[in-house]
Amino acid sequence: LLGMVARRPNTVIISGDSHFAEMQCANNTMGPLFELQSSGMTHNCLDWIPDVICNYYIKYISECNSCIVEPFIDLNFGTITVMWGASPRVVLEVRGREGVQIHYQE
Repeated sequence: LLGMVARRPNTVIISGDSHFAEMQCANNTMGPLFELQSSGMTHNCLDWIPDVICNYYIKYISECNSCIVEPFIDLNFGTITVMWGASPRVVLEVRGREGVQIHYQE
C-alpha cells in the first residue's frame, strides 16, 4: 500500500484508532507523503495504561520515526481543510479537547 501511494504526488494518509494523535511526513520521489493520525475524542491511552507505558508504546511500538511534532496523548480530534483555487492547499490540524489547535501542517 505504501509503495502504491508513494507514487502519487501530494498524498495525505488519514488514520486513527490509536488513542493518540500525530503527524508524520516521509519524503519520496514524488514529494512529501503526509499522515494525520487522530484518535481520542472520548478516551486516550492514558485511560487504560500508566503514563510511562503509554509513552513507551508511542515511542517504540508505534514507531513514530518520521513525526513532524511530538505525539499528543490527551483527548483530541483532527481536521482537514482543503482550499481550492489556482494553487490548492491542504491544512492538517490536531485539536485538543476544547478545540484548541495543538499541531498544524500546511
